[in-house]
Amino acid sequence: MRLIIDTLIAVMLIALLTTVLMQREAGQLRVDRAQQVHQSLVRLREQAVYHGALGQVKVSKAGFPLTVSPKWFGMHGLPTNVMAPGRQPWLDIAPPGDTGAHPPDPIITGPRQAGLWYNPNLGIVRARVRQNFSSTRALANYNRLNGTSMSDFPRGGDPDRTPTPHPLQQRVASAR
Repeated sequence: MRLIIDTLIAVMLIALLTTVLMQREAGQLRVDRAQQVHQSLVRLREQAVYHGALGQVKVSKAGFPLTVSPKWFGMHGLPTNVMAPGRQPWLDIAPPGDTGAHPPDPIITGPRQAGLWYNPNLGIVRARVRQNFSSTRALANYNRLNGTSMSDFPRGGDPDRTPTPHPLQQRVASAR
């Protein structure tokens, strides 16, 4: 009888230790993925500033490129939002005249929304987030990923702020 009790205690301790280690590893994975998104946002913004300053591309009134070329990123590959679900497109671009600091649709709800959003009118890059169980948690994720402090997500869709897919995405979509 004592052997059975000791065995059960040992099994429970092993299960508890395994659970703790798995939770810790999952937490570290979330941190690593958030850092990858931060790095992607920084790379995209740096390249936009750099190429806008060169004056070799069309720029907005604020001096930021109206489009982003994948060639700017060379062998390092495109900056991406690794937190976006599945096979989301790469980048959406705010329409001309949009002065919003955040995308009108910061939560990814469909396959056509890109993981990243760029506003050439302000030189701002944002990462969209997945839908979550609660809008509070999604908002916290959005703020953490983008270094912002939004108090709420925008309500309703403003057709004048509908982002356009990056031209590369348009070519890929038409080839399908």
